[in-house]
Amino acid sequence: TKDVRINKVIHNDAENDFYFLILYLATAIYSDSVLSRDCTRTVIYGTIYLFFRLGYTIAYIFALQPWRTLCF
Repeated sequence: TKDVRINKVIHNDAENDFYFLILYLATAIYSDSVLSRDCTRTVIYGTIYLFFRLGYTIAYIFALQPWRTLCF
């Protein structure tokens, strides 16, 4: 079942991460150009999201239920 979970993770990440990166880049450009040229907050929030997304992926692959819920 671990192979099935890995295939699901790859498919899900390929589907969702592309849109996230486009929106992340657009938000960083917008906040840099309009909001007093400071996109630090955008970078920090994006990094936090990616960290927890990676944690969720690892917890899903290894079926670590409490950690998977916390990362979500």
